[in-house]
Amino acid sequence: MDRIIPSSIVLVIVALATLIAVSEVQKVLADEIHLGVKAGDWIRYDYTIEPPISPDLPSVKWGKIEFLSVEGPVATVRVTTHMSSGMEGNGTDTWNITKWGGVLGSIYGVIIPPNSQVGHTVFIFNYGNVTITNETTRTYLGVSRTVLYTSYVQPNGDIHYTYYWDKETGVVVEVESVGTGMGGNEQTATVKVSGTNLWQALFLGLPIDPILFYVLVVVVIAIVVGTIVFAVRRKKKPSEVATPTQPN
Repeated sequence: MDRIIPSSIVLVIVALATLIAVSEVQKVLADEIHLGVKAGDWIRYDYTIEPPISPDLPSVKWGKIEFLSVEGPVATVRVTTHMSSGMEGNGTDTWNITKWGGVLGSIYGVIIPPNSQVGHTVFIFNYGNVTITNETTRTYLGVSRTVLYTSYVQPNGDIHYTYYWDKETGVVVEVESVGTGMGGNEQTATVKVSGTNLWQALFLGLPIDPILFYVLVVVVIAIVVGTIVFAVRRKKKPSEVATPTQPN
């Protein structure tokens, strides 16, 4: 006589199989998502606020992110923050771009998947999902970069943010926020990249290592100065005077 498997057991088997399948799909998707940076990369940002905050209140002057290790969508980073008072704080953190994309001070969503496209959705921790609205070219540190950008307003409507991410690496290069300052007037805060090893400066349209660039500048200056000094000395050198002959 054929055995009849109870429907409850069938349901349990189906549910377990579904959970295993979903787990494997999520694992594959997580493995496919990766960061556009590697261990040893770093990026620094300068902060500006207009009009300035009261000098009695310390504010962030610059911040730096160093990527200590990178594996798939996860990075261990060292974050350094320098205040206008001279105080400096640093610590390590773990960022996962599939969850929240990191934070530097009040800036969330520091990094997104590299080579994202217009229309893609990225997650910003203090807001939620935002859609990349456009792509353009902007110059940072003397280099033309393709950037993705989007704007959003905080739920309370007080602050309007505009984010710019470097398309190739996925790292934010500029954030502008406009809101109401302490005095009730409009206040603009800008966070902008001021140094990095993620891309190289250009010399005559070609990439060049920054240290080598400065060495070349010093060599060129030395050659120019040497040429000028040589020319001046040669010009000041007295001409030879012929010895007069004695009369007969």
